[in-house]
Amino acid sequence: RRHARCGGQGYLSVNRFGTLLGFAHAGMTAEGDNRVLMQKVAKELLGMASWPKYRERWGSAQAAPVPPLAVITSGTGLDALQALRALLAVREARAFEALGKAMAGAKAGFFDEWMKRQSDTVQAAALAYAEREVMEAVVASLGARVPNRDAPPSPALANVVTACGVVYGLACVERDLAWYMGQALLPLQASTAIPDAVRASVMALGPSAQRIVEGFGIPDHLLAAPIAADWERYNRVDNKGELLGAFV
Repeated sequence: RRHARCGGQGYLSVNRFGTLLGFAHAGMTAEGDNRVLMQKVAKELLGMASWPKYRERWGSAQAAPVPPLAVITSGTGLDALQALRALLAVREARAFEALGKAMAGAKAGFFDEWMKRQSDTVQAAALAYAEREVMEAVVASLGARVPNRDAPPSPALANVVTACGVVYGLACVERDLAWYMGQALLPLQASTAIPDAVRASVMALGPSAQRIVEGFGIPDHLLAAPIAADWERYNRVDNKGELLGAFV
């Protein structure tokens, strides 16, 4: 099914999905699932909830006014990023608040409560922390100097980074849209405005997609597969599905 998401090319062994999946599975984190690390992140952060750094940050996030929906869905500029960061910050704060209350009122032992009753709450809190951290890094990269460079990002680079950050932030909010609306953080209109904004932001980012991929600097010899090259040309003739040659 995962291969099929890449179209018909995803079924062909010539595109090396099988080999790469084997490597990816072997390279995954402890016990084969990075969700294990979410447990550790949530436990560490919950233990530091009384520290001034976290108490003040989570308190400020909850006290801050909710950005207007029009700004959240504007799709461009630093204002949209700041608005999305505020939403992710309040999600993190309330997620850890809920987890702390649940564990404080636990009637069973810590392990049973944490692993068997609050597993979803634990995962949600850790994920909220990670997503807020990502958005903080995006905003910081636009306001600070880029590592190993003497000047801030160029306007063109800043526009691409902003667009990527907006797509990411909107996608996070869309996934948890029911939660945001249930918490009265977003109005009813968000039920259509947020998904529409996600689609519009993805469309706006589309023209830059190829340059973004090229920015990773992946050598051509590592992309020796039709799906990573001119696959339209590859499909013009019958390659029997598995041949590498002139049409790759």
